[in-house]
Amino acid sequence: MAVHRVEHGTGRAVRVLHGAEVDHRETEASSEPLLAGVPGLRRVHPDLPGMGRTPAPRPCAAPTTSSARCSPPPTR
Repeated sequence: MAVHRVEHGTGRAVRVLHGAEVDHRETEASSEPLLAGVPGLRRVHPDLPGMGRTPAPRPCAAPTTSSARCSPPPTR
């Protein structure tokens, strides 16, 4: 699954994850003012599956006891 992300800076990667009901713009707006001045950091702000520009995985056809989701079938 392709995950949409926005990146700033260069160097060691720091993944900044957002919470529920939002997308990368929330963490980007709140953390960039703090992290932008730190040299040597590449800040990665992904949209988690089903949020922002990253699509949600398709639900499983068979019921499960967990909240697991099925991945799309492999392409050939």
